Amino acid sequence: MNSIEKVIKFFAICKPTPTPQDVMSQIAVHIEEFQEMLEALGWGSTEDLSYQLDNLQGYYKAKAQSEVLSIIEMSDFDKVLLLDSLQDQTVTSQGIGYMMGFDMVGSLTEVANSNLSKFGSRYNGLTAEHVAVLDHNCSDIESEGRYVGVHWKRVGDYIVYFDNTGKVLKNPHTFFQPNLEEYI
Repeated sequence: MNSIEKVIKFFAICKPTPTPQDVMSQIAVHIEEFQEMLEALGWGSTEDLSYQLDNLQGYYKAKAQSEVLSIIEMSDFDKVLLLDSLQDQTVTSQGIGYMMGFDMVGSLTEVANSNLSKFGSRYNGLTAEHVAVLDHNCSDIESEGRYVGVHWKRVGDYIVYFDNTGKVLKNPHTFFQPNLEEYI
């Protein structure tokens, strides 16, 4: 399985039937990653830019939590333009990495494997003891202060942790940070 297929597998596991709320949550996460790139480039301290991107991210997080969001709202999207933009972003992000001398294939594989480690091992059956551990993990994740409404859900054979916006969170027992040093 190549790196792109692993990325798609990640989403197929955690969001087998994406909702409009899931789309909004993913847009918010995409903005968050763009902010991270800007911080890496030294723009993180630019208050006006950070404020505007935080507001934009907040808008989509709120949409992700909306009970009334419907597929009709998403029908307003110019889907051809959106797909073109997403693929162009893939190309341009890979181009930046290439021009910086990064191993983009190896590093994407490392990140994809790291993302897949968020799920942990497969669960065939959940005992009361398993449920208690999973609930405790939710409390631990939430106590760190970064996420609200942390909960777990069995998705197929996997346990996936989410916050109140639907963002996929790390399993504290199985997740490993990608080691990207060797790809620089």
